[in-house]
Amino acid sequence: IGTLLVAVPESSVEMDSYVAIVGEDTAVVESVDTAIGGSVDDTTIGGSVDDTAIGGNVDDTAIGGSVDDTAISVSSRDDDKKKTSVEINYELDSDIKNLHTQKDYADKISEVTKVMEATAPSKLYTRGMTEYAATDHNDPTCIKHMQFNVLAEGLSAGPNAIAPFKIKKENNYGGFDAVPHPEICIAWRNRKFRLIEEIARYAPDIITMQECDHFEDFFKPALGTFGYKGFWTPKQDSPCLNFGFYSDGIAIFLKESSWEMDSKCPDPIRKVFMRDGEPSNRPYLALCARHKVTDKRVLIVTVHLKAKISAENEAWRTSDMNQLLEFMKETRDDLNVDAIIFAGDLNTDAYECKDSNGNTIPPTCVQAILNSTELHLSSAYPLPNSPNDLYSTWKRRGDYEAKHAIDYIWHSKDLQCTSILDPVPDDVMADGRLPGFQYPSDHLCFLATFRFAGDINGTTQVASTHDETVQSHDETVQLRQKSEPRPRALSKRYPSEDELLEAVLDETRRRSTRKSIALRSSTGGSSHHEGVSLDDLIAVQPGKPEDDIAMSLPPDMEARLVERCTGLIREARIRAPELEDGSRHTFYIATGNYEAADTDEFSFSEKDEMIVHREDPDGWWLATRIADGMLGYVPATYLKSLSDYRKSEAGNVAVLSKLPKVNYLIS
Repeated sequence: IGTLLVAVPESSVEMDSYVAIVGEDTAVVESVDTAIGGSVDDTTIGGSVDDTAIGGNVDDTAIGGSVDDTAISVSSRDDDKKKTSVEINYELDSDIKNLHTQKDYADKISEVTKVMEATAPSKLYTRGMTEYAATDHNDPTCIKHMQFNVLAEGLSAGPNAIAPFKIKKENNYGGFDAVPHPEICIAWRNRKFRLIEEIARYAPDIITMQECDHFEDFFKPALGTFGYKGFWTPKQDSPCLNFGFYSDGIAIFLKESSWEMDSKCPDPIRKVFMRDGEPSNRPYLALCARHKVTDKRVLIVTVHLKAKISAENEAWRTSDMNQLLEFMKETRDDLNVDAIIFAGDLNTDAYECKDSNGNTIPPTCVQAILNSTELHLSSAYPLPNSPNDLYSTWKRRGDYEAKHAIDYIWHSKDLQCTSILDPVPDDVMADGRLPGFQYPSDHLCFLATFRFAGDINGTTQVASTHDETVQSHDETVQLRQKSEPRPRALSKRYPSEDELLEAVLDETRRRSTRKSIALRSSTGGSSHHEGVSLDDLIAVQPGKPEDDIAMSLPPDMEARLVERCTGLIREARIRAPELEDGSRHTFYIATGNYEAADTDEFSFSEKDEMIVHREDPDGWWLATRIADGMLGYVPATYLKSLSDYRKSEAGNVAVLSKLPKVNYLIS
């Protein structure tokens, strides 16, 4: 007998019982340790063999449950005998049979890289980190989460690859014809070790993985050597089967030194999405784990949604997402977890896209997550407005080139994201895009570092790059979690001078306490409407209050603004709103670097000078950076009033930067 076929009743979504089929005989198998032909511990067929099943060793084997050392082939059938199958490879990958330590893997990776280097540069891309707050990556209270679609072998094998099953469709390296020498860089024999290299060099605490078609034979034992315990569930009717390869699926790996399964939910939760009242072939995987250092319990969820841009597919993705959000809400409440991390390949952008016919497809799937007010999930990565803002996959097939940010790491408000791993810079990316000699998948891994909002003593360290005292949990300003939606479209760029000038005037009138604006020449005198420069307007003038502000324009626009304001412009000031104590701290200086996490924020560097226009109680202030006039929201914990800063500098008077001649982004 070559395979054990297990028919799963369509009504049994969670697959609690199984029907074993051997020839014409059928028996219902209710437990894991059961064999055909009798009740035998540690499944046997046709003989008494310890821990032996068809195709390999089995320890407590279950389809749809916890799978350890599984070596079976599974199929489900309905009343019409239509089969949906899952093929799982158990036999240990021959290339890792003699690799028992991390050093063994390091040596093997070096060997593979050396072979690849003989054809093309093969050092993995160097990627920077964006820190939202001071981050100690060795801090055991922090959580590093990696999201990684590893590109299944079954979807990227070459025409000469030996497929274990009958081939229904020919494969030519996944169609990545722009990649040079795919027989070297895309070949699984090399690529699998580069995937381990990419994971190991960042040493995440949690990995959510998609397109994993070598869980039992490769990823589980290989990552086990690096201290991870893995959980996996296959995709029914995986497209890999068409190419003669094993089923791909989704997986979660936990660093065992940091995590253990929670006693309230000791087993992973494997479910499938419903479509029109029937189970689909698309699974999702969840588990509840306890973080050993903080004793916090986290619900970790991963998914791989349907691919391709179309209205129909986006509708399916949105339907699946709504089901998943409801599952997370119910599971969170049932298990009373402390936080949620949800990551996966959603196969959809956060902005409108065009399908192959030019139809606009709104991002309803991502919008469903943002609209889930009961979960309050935030994206660790800033949600982009275009592929130029952020991408996770970038590939070329023939004349077609696709660049999208379709991988996500979402987290509940109980966690603070302190840093993220940057994408590969555009100017560094190879012409063949992804995958290639310098990256082993068509998706970049995403990596986010978190810390809990409160530690075991109920306090939390405010996330900032300057020294702050520990505040109580209730008083902490969450750097990336806003209590109310912020105004959008603050980064609108005006295409014409006329529109920009009107926007300047409108914004000026909106902020001003009077009906005019102040213009001074570079010498500090009043404007005569000729050669006007606003460069020194915001500099501290003798006898003038520090909260005088204005906007700067290039000289030609400046002159036109003067013309439009003739009759209005005399001597006036635009003043920032008073604080609650009646003081006016208009000028601020940044005490650390900050990378924008949303489209209505802006990035800044330490010692950047700013003018604050509104101080919202949630800790996000509306400000303009003096150096370039950038307007947006900034975290208050990164700012210090200029007067206080000067005092702290022991009399070293800071000189405000001059305004360069740049275009402005004005709401």
